[in-house]
Amino acid sequence: MKKRPTYEELQKKIRLLEIELIKQKQFQQNIDKEKYYLDQAQKIGKFGTWEYDVIDESIFWTPENYKIFEIPEGTTVTSRLIMELVHPDDRESLEKHWWDTLKGKPYDIEHRILVAGKIKWLREKAKLIYNEKGEVVRLIGITQDITYRIETEKKLEEAKIKIEDNRFLQRELHRLSGDQIIGAEFGLKDVMEKATMASSVESPVLLQGETGVGKDVIANYIHYASARSKESFITVNCGAIPNELIDSELFGHEKGAFTGALSQKRGRFERANRGTIFLDEIGELPLPAQVRLLRVLQNREIERVGGTKIIPLDIRIIAATNRNLEEMVKKRKFREDLWFRLNVFPLLIPPLRLRVDDIPALAQHFIDRKTKELKLSDAPDLATGTIDTLMAYDWPGNVRELENVIERAIILHRGSPLRFDDLGLNAGEPVRKTAAPPTDEILKLDPLVKRHIKRVLELTGGKIHGPGGAGEVLGMNPDTLRYRMRKLGIPFRKRKKRA
Repeated sequence: MKKRPTYEELQKKIRLLEIELIKQKQFQQNIDKEKYYLDQAQKIGKFGTWEYDVIDESIFWTPENYKIFEIPEGTTVTSRLIMELVHPDDRESLEKHWWDTLKGKPYDIEHRILVAGKIKWLREKAKLIYNEKGEVVRLIGITQDITYRIETEKKLEEAKIKIEDNRFLQRELHRLSGDQIIGAEFGLKDVMEKATMASSVESPVLLQGETGVGKDVIANYIHYASARSKESFITVNCGAIPNELIDSELFGHEKGAFTGALSQKRGRFERANRGTIFLDEIGELPLPAQVRLLRVLQNREIERVGGTKIIPLDIRIIAATNRNLEEMVKKRKFREDLWFRLNVFPLLIPPLRLRVDDIPALAQHFIDRKTKELKLSDAPDLATGTIDTLMAYDWPGNVRELENVIERAIILHRGSPLRFDDLGLNAGEPVRKTAAPPTDEILKLDPLVKRHIKRVLELTGGKIHGPGGAGEVLGMNPDTLRYRMRKLGIPFRKRKKRA
């Protein structure tokens, strides 16, 4: 017969049970506390935990996961339901990543979902649970809403790009500062009228003219007179880029795209987005680069070197050249289809020798500018007869050569009136005789213009309009020339040339 426990033994068992109950209660309280902290952490961190059973394909979600996906809590979650919420552009990569994970690869991915008409960015990471055969049987993971982080990074990147573009633009503006368009009312009047028309449309413009005539200044004017004036104006000197760097310079590259590509770089086209890109010396581009450029102009989109992402572009294109592209096309040195793309609105800028009326104003402009650049207290005067010397020279280097000559004269004749008879202007190009000797005072602009127009009329036999007329020689619209002649009191008469 089994012995009945004594009272003392019963009391001892009861005390042990009470202790065990207290331990269990404390254990439950700790579990509840940990669950509470976990729930709060999930809410604060905007992440939910989940479990996926590979065998029966069941999915368990915590409440925060339902909030992230904006699905009513308690809804049966399936892989199909999740995939329907994933952004269409991310589905293929997410599915591939998932199947790779089931084969044992780490699961750590960022992707987008579409909920209630808005995009959310998620990061998902999981720990893989294996069976005794080494097969993945379960995934325990977290899903975190990283939308705020992604948007913040995007804003920071946009701010960085804006700062970078502003610095680039400031350098461009500094380079172009002071480049007034001298001659807008005289030798460049016809050019400026066409440039103004070009600024009001989006068609490509092809600026043609000799080296040094100021094609960059006209391109700058077209951009800042256009609706894109508040956006970037990006210049590309096509002849100054080594062949092996053309793609990277124009289209940019991704980090690691080639040796030395230590970081991502945006190319000139991407910098010019929403603004204007100026392709200077376009005739210097090698044929392979012309093919790639043509595709960009046709499709208005680029890919960075080493990248796969298509980047759409909204740009205005202005090109310039000192070469005869039509002749280059005939010689198969320039692609005909590219020429057609660029030659929508051609604009010929006359050389300085065909707009000598502008020389006095240009000379004074460069004197004023160089006085500031050289930090001189006062601008020097021109010596008697020097304007005639400048107007008689043919200027093979055009406006750029005139600027250099003025600067050299200021340096050589500091503190005295500027002279140019010792600067080698006659070398290789004889100075033309002037119609009358210079006066004893510094000549004014109108008498000089009047004298030059009369001299040209002598050469053309009084012919103003048409081939070989004074308008063509001076690079002026014939109607504008007639207006100037009336204003200056030059008679209209046609002289017969001597036999």
